[in-house]
Amino acid sequence: MPHRLGLLIALVLASVGCDGLVKARVKVVSTQGQPIPDALISHQRSTDDEHGQFTDATGCAFFHSVVQAPYVTATIGKSGYKSQSTRLRTGQDNCLIVHLAEDRETGIGAIDVGAPEDCPCDSEAGYSPMMSARFKVTGNGQVLESVALRRTDRPINPWSQVTDASGCLGVRWIVSPRLRSIPLALEKSGFQSARLEVPTMADPCYAVRLSGVGNFQASTVAAVANEDCGCEMFSGRIVWPEK
Repeated sequence: MPHRLGLLIALVLASVGCDGLVKARVKVVSTQGQPIPDALISHQRSTDDEHGQFTDATGCAFFHSVVQAPYVTATIGKSGYKSQSTRLRTGQDNCLIVHLAEDRETGIGAIDVGAPEDCPCDSEAGYSPMMSARFKVTGNGQVLESVALRRTDRPINPWSQVTDASGCLGVRWIVSPRLRSIPLALEKSGFQSARLEVPTMADPCYAVRLSGVGNFQASTVAAVANEDCGCEMFSGRIVWPEK
């Protein structure tokens, strides 16, 4: 596993041409030493791009991000606690033990630097903020293939994730940890688009019916129970523009 992780990191750095990778194994505890789950370790990569990782039930998270600076400022926090910030150096294995004080406490907490070889957290710890959803798309009384899904709050990508021959599409995207929902549109030439807001950190399923252009009835979206979804996660396909 370490070899595969190192290979993945090298491929990412080569593909994006950035300066380096910041990585840190982080243990977040209260001032009494109790693990704090669901604490957020984050840093702002740009005005509209915040990268983050949440701690798991043991208070651990492996925070990592491709950056273009020798240092980044990471913030560790959770609602009800006083946040802590620290600088992390790229290109090295950082280990932190973060003590968060509750808002009602007089202290401010502390950050201890641990030795990497004795770090209490591993590189599999924590979880990323996600938006995942499955869609079953129909129109004109039949399933629709090649219906494209896109975020309406971002520029259009050169590639598209589209429904397969059974009208299914299942996606799972890493998103900004501050977002509570993602605005989406499902689109196909000759049909009216369908728009919806999908909550993050959930796994909803939707039945989408696209109405043809010129039809007085608008396209519709309805939530479906997961056991009745009929589509698998990661169904669908990716389409790139023709050269």
